[in-house]
Amino acid sequence: MFKHTKGQDLLIKTNEDFLIDLCENCLIEYFAKVLSELEETDKEYQFLMKKQENILDKYPKLRDVLEDRDIVNLSKQEVKFYIKFLDYKSQSDWIEQRELFYKGISIAYDLFIKLGIIRE
Repeated sequence: MFKHTKGQDLLIKTNEDFLIDLCENCLIEYFAKVLSELEETDKEYQFLMKKQENILDKYPKLRDVLEDRDIVNLSKQEVKFYIKFLDYKSQSDWIEQRELFYKGISIAYDLFIKLGIIRE
């Protein structure tokens, strides 16, 4: 059985933390890149994002609620557009998730081929 010292545990933990931080940073950059490409190429996504921004521009109280988490009284009109905003947001989130999923599968496939896990 392999035995190691407490110091080696610390070294292993430090390396794990480093790898986790490194992977997390890569993942954040990957998400940003995919979403940036989506904003440039997907017309439906652009439409939904524009609708969301128009609502927030027209009803600044909603921006306070959504971005700053302020507690404010909303008029019936503001509530109506809050619901519309959430609908547009839900649709754009779905497009983002779908895009990230399919791009992730593609990257994983290429990586698995390079690692010899799967063969073409």
